[in-house]
Amino acid sequence: MGHPMFDNHYDIPDIYVRRWASACHLSVLVGFLFAPIGPPLVAFIVWRMKRDEHFYIDEQGRESVNFQFSMALLVVVSWVMLKMLKPILLGYFLGWVPILIYIAQVLLALVGALRAYDGEKFHYPFSIPFIAPFDPDRD
Repeated sequence: MGHPMFDNHYDIPDIYVRRWASACHLSVLVGFLFAPIGPPLVAFIVWRMKRDEHFYIDEQGRESVNFQFSMALLVVVSWVMLKMLKPILLGYFLGWVPILIYIAQVLLALVGALRAYDGEKFHYPFSIPFIAPFDPDRD
C-alpha cells in the first residue's frame, strides 16, 4: 500500500490534526498584514512547523503554501502589467484585478480551512505546485 497522502480514501484525522491543517489555510489571513509576500510566508512557516506531525497537515499545508505562492506571483505580475498599461489607459480599467485576487485568496482560504477542519482533502484551483509532495515509494 502506498503513502496515505497519495490515497484517495483515508480515515478522518483526529481533531488536533484537523485544527492544524485548518490553521495552515487560515494563517494566510495573518499574512495579509505583509502583502503580497506575507500570506505565502506565514503559511510556509506554519506548514514547516507542523508538517512532520501528520501527513494530513503536510498535505493541506502544502496545498495552502503552493496556492499562496501562486497568488503572490499573480499579484506581482498583475501590478507590473498595470504599471506598464497605465500610460495607454488600459491599466485604469484593469485596476480591479489585484483586488479580485486578494478576495479570491481570502475566500478560498476560508473554504480550505472549513474543508480541512471537516477532514476532507482540499485542492486549490489555479495552484502551481512549487512544493511537490514527497513520495517515499518513488525511486
